[in-house]
Amino acid sequence: MSVVGLGLGAGSASAALPTAKWVTIPSGDGVRLKAIVFMPGNLKPGDKPPGIAFAAAWNGGAEQNSVPSLQLARKGYIVVSYTTRGTGIDTDKRGFVEMGGPKDIMDMRAIIDWMITQRGADPERIGTAGISYGAGIALMASGVDARIKSVVSMSGWTDLGRALFPNQTRNSWAGFILWASAKQASNEGAEFNEVFNQFFQYRKSEETLAFARGRSAISFLDRINANRPAIMMSQNWNELAFPPDQFLDFYKDLTVPRRLYLRAGDHVGQETFGLLGAQNAVLSRMYQWFDKTLRDPSQRDSAGAQIEIQPRASYGDRSEETYVNWEDASPNSMRWHLGGVMNKKGDGSATAAPSTGWSTKIKPGFNVVNHVGGPIVSHWTEVWWGRPIWTEPKYIDRKTTATWLSDPMPGWVKMRGAPKVHVTVTPSHAKGFLNLVLWSVGANNSGRHITHAPITWRGRTPGKPFTLDLELRPNAFNIPPGHRLLLGASTYELNYYLEQNEPGSTITFSSPDGDPSWLELPTR
Repeated sequence: MSVVGLGLGAGSASAALPTAKWVTIPSGDGVRLKAIVFMPGNLKPGDKPPGIAFAAAWNGGAEQNSVPSLQLARKGYIVVSYTTRGTGIDTDKRGFVEMGGPKDIMDMRAIIDWMITQRGADPERIGTAGISYGAGIALMASGVDARIKSVVSMSGWTDLGRALFPNQTRNSWAGFILWASAKQASNEGAEFNEVFNQFFQYRKSEETLAFARGRSAISFLDRINANRPAIMMSQNWNELAFPPDQFLDFYKDLTVPRRLYLRAGDHVGQETFGLLGAQNAVLSRMYQWFDKTLRDPSQRDSAGAQIEIQPRASYGDRSEETYVNWEDASPNSMRWHLGGVMNKKGDGSATAAPSTGWSTKIKPGFNVVNHVGGPIVSHWTEVWWGRPIWTEPKYIDRKTTATWLSDPMPGWVKMRGAPKVHVTVTPSHAKGFLNLVLWSVGANNSGRHITHAPITWRGRTPGKPFTLDLELRPNAFNIPPGHRLLLGASTYELNYYLEQNEPGSTITFSSPDGDPSWLELPTR
């Protein structure tokens, strides 16, 4: 076994420094997992340090988590950072990608066994951690193995079905990236290929959802609550693959000590620089969480329950806010009633008074102006440079996108939560797709992205109106005085490219008497 090139090991100047070695650890079915074990310095005979199993991200490899694993070892933890089965170019070819399935959980339990029997970790002080793919596994394992007393999940998921099919819409780019990266550097296997064939072709969707349910922490919720691990979760406001709504719901249903951190950015945007060695708020909170809930088990229950959010890099005060319940973040609401076309550009109105009797019709078409940004990288720029993605509303094609523009805000509007849209829709065909995007438009007529949500319907009666009630994705965004809200409903979105409206189809929006259409924002 070789020492990892971190300037540690037998040749280090101080015996107090941790050591790091490559090892291979057999799982229950004989598949060998590549791992790096980080050991604290100055261990004495009989010492039983707390242990942490740190699962790598999708194709990340054991070395991906070396920086935080080293820091945890310096703080006195045994850490085993390991490559998840089937992922990475040097994986044991006998093991196939499980997508967070039972064998992934078996592997994490094997890592825990090995830490205890081969390195002397304290069986009463075991934690799990992961980023992205590893985060989902770390969370689910705590519902199977009662030895796990503390969990840190960063940029993970709690409901895989909800992630793959938000509002009956295939999460196209997220699915494609997962599939393509597996083809490049994973041992995907027949089950993986069949699931993604079903996903891309939209066949056997119930089988795909059943597959996803078995790989979702919500399916382990009762067992997690019974085992009572302390759970920290960190997620990003603009996460396209695993949006924050599923974490807010999961947090609400947990009865264990818990923390939920929500910040700007997309998948792993908050953790990336920390993995490279930079100071990092999320990883710092991971260290604090394990110190609080794992180092001294008697302190676990005192961790309580808390949601900590940082408003988006929009405008105004971005100080962190804390809540016990998510509902406490938005005790108020503001409603704008949607109206008919009010200007030459074709924008509908959004006003305080109900407006009925109007209709607006759009057709399918390629429109990249009313957009939600490219997967991952677009929203990473908000983390790096503090600027949300933007658009120029004047270039939105009103033939393929219905838009509604509000009056200027009379004062600051602090949106906290999920905006809701209520509107009557009449499709010309049985299947249809819409992507609704909410923008904050300033005096320069440039719009900054607030939030969005896709919606797909199948089996509707052509020409028959139905009521669309849609929650956009939850967010925390400060809208300045003088800015206007712009709501755009488009027939195309690149991130959901698998969902297409039929050529020649139309979608009509209306606001009938007795059921006016509206947009509502939760506020504080």
